[in-house]
Amino acid sequence: MGVVSGGAEMIEFENIRCLIWNYVSEKQYLDKTERFCNEYMDVYFDLSDKFEMELSRPIFELLDDINLVCDSYEKDEAIREMDKYCLDEKGVYEKVSVIATRIEEQICK
Repeated sequence: MGVVSGGAEMIEFENIRCLIWNYVSEKQYLDKTERFCNEYMDVYFDLSDKFEMELSRPIFELLDDINLVCDSYEKDEAIREMDKYCLDEKGVYEKVSVIATRIEEQICK
């Protein structure tokens, strides 16, 4: 199986891919993290069943990893201090950037 089977799923994958790359290319990501994570999780939850069936397993797992990173985002520093698994804006940005690169590496295989 390729990265994605085609048709509407390809368009949906490209849309989420653009969302990811628009975020990681931002220089002012601190102001964009909450919006990115909210939008990403909305799109991901709407399409995750389709993505799981239509995308290659490695790509789907990487998209799921971004979902987990966004789910770990916590804006409130006091809460982050109590929960060592919460991420701040920089942590989210760094992890999403690495995963985005891994997605591109999978596509180019």
